[in-house]
Amino acid sequence: MSKYIDIVRLWEDGVPQRSIAAATRSSLATVSKTVKAAQANGVGSTDLEGHDDAIVRELLFGVAEKAGVYREPDFAEVERQLRKDSVTLSLLWDEYVRDCAMAGQKGYQYSQWCALYAKWRRQRGVQQPRMHVARVPGQVVEVDWAGSHIEYTDRATGEIRKAWVFVGCLPFSQRLFVEGFDDMRQGSWITAHQDMFRFFGGVTRLVVPDNCKTGVVKPDYYDPVVNPDYARLAAHYGFAVVPARPRSPRDYLHCQIIFNRC
Repeated sequence: MSKYIDIVRLWEDGVPQRSIAAATRSSLATVSKTVKAAQANGVGSTDLEGHDDAIVRELLFGVAEKAGVYREPDFAEVERQLRKDSVTLSLLWDEYVRDCAMAGQKGYQYSQWCALYAKWRRQRGVQQPRMHVARVPGQVVEVDWAGSHIEYTDRATGEIRKAWVFVGCLPFSQRLFVEGFDDMRQGSWITAHQDMFRFFGGVTRLVVPDNCKTGVVKPDYYDPVVNPDYARLAAHYGFAVVPARPRSPRDYLHCQIIFNRC
């Protein structure tokens, strides 16, 4: 016999709810919810007797709404898309959520989606290389042009124009400086650094650019050749230019080694 029938029957006999909970080994919340449902729907123990537990619950609480089925992400496609420039997990998740909405399906929240993606990679033996680097506040700023240009509308002429985006980041605080320019020439590169230092309110001891031509003429692990105008800017502001290793922009260890030797 369903415990819900026992709860309703005992309640009809005038038994206190705490005693009903003890007699049926149910929580007081379950007893209270069942009694309220029986009262609201006008259901008595005689109406419930002879039915299985599923029917009893339906008579008391109505038809339960079935939980929606979440749409399973295509993480193999996610892995392929991440190899493209300017593609991030957040962008791919946003596309996933939009596709779910258009199909009338439920989508995972971003944190759960990322956790599932990490699990998918672990199951396939794919591990993202990581190296812990001790950050010092205000010691380093990492700079580069963003991977692709953006477009904006000139309010005066209505013309669609292109802009290239300079990005500077303080690794310890993750504070960002972003500025758009009409080109990626040397003048824009120099101006961007001046504006960045003004925005941050100071100059770091090290500036780590990627190996763009406006910053580095000849990429080399041991003896990179810095653009002459950039070198003069560094001398004026008193910072050292330590380019990231060619083809290894995430590798920051050599910067730490050079800094410790200074």
